[in-house]
Amino acid sequence: MHTLPRAARWYLYSLWALAAVATGFAFWRNSAAPPPFLLLLVVLVAFVLADYFFVLFKINEHNQVAMTIVDALTVFMLSTVGLSGVLVLIAGSLISDLLGRRPWFKGLFNAAQRSLTYLILLAIYMALREPGVPPFSGPRGLAAFLIIAAVYHTLNIAFVATIVALASGQPLPTVYLASYKQVHWIHFMTLPFGAILAYMWATNPWLLPAAAVPLFMAHRSFRTMAALQQQSERNQELAQQATSLLEELRTKQDELVRSSQLAALGTFAASIAHEFNNLLTAILGYAQLALTTDNVHEK
Repeated sequence: MHTLPRAARWYLYSLWALAAVATGFAFWRNSAAPPPFLLLLVVLVAFVLADYFFVLFKINEHNQVAMTIVDALTVFMLSTVGLSGVLVLIAGSLISDLLGRRPWFKGLFNAAQRSLTYLILLAIYMALREPGVPPFSGPRGLAAFLIIAAVYHTLNIAFVATIVALASGQPLPTVYLASYKQVHWIHFMTLPFGAILAYMWATNPWLLPAAAVPLFMAHRSFRTMAALQQQSERNQELAQQATSLLEELRTKQDELVRSSQLAALGTFAASIAHEFNNLLTAILGYAQLALTTDNVHEK
């Protein structure tokens, strides 16, 4: 925590305080009966499992974001457990982060941003839901889901991108766009499953296991996409290494050509020097003979 920049720490403090105040106020104003404890326990276990088996996606050279299928469970809880879903989100986030041995302030950040997002989504759902019909059914239910999905998508990326930008010193728009490009398709895939599960819970709960199977397959597709991303990065590294080797090979070839040219020039110069040496040998020989006599004519 102390390694974070001051702006990032104050952002976390503000988010924690806002989440605590909003959660306390919501329960203070709530008068509805709590859902069955067994249902809350089952949803909590499912949330912890979904959040624990996260998939890491790289959003830029310095930061990664953990993606899970808890988006679907968040939408599912809006109509099934209501306000008590905040407790599930907080407890589930803290438990999964504790099991994953992540820093305590990251667990509190996840709990705070998820609880705030859930309270906003719950307010939208309660305002737009049509009493007496299954959740997210009919034109009004579809409109409610689209609004909830858009708000969830925006808030989730905004909360995460802000802390990443403040912690790394990068511009917020750059981090936001990078996060959107990497994770928007995951939200678009998982959020509809939450509405489907909520509808089936209200109409035929026995179909929930069958409806949850595609959600598990979606999680496997996340792992596949993460593996493809890692493979793509490795391929880029190999391509860069191959480019470096080609440049080095070109440099060595140029050096070899220059060496060959210098060797040929040396051979040519040695041949010319040998020819001059032959001439100079004869001249020097006659000159030495001339020094051996004093006869001018003979010289």
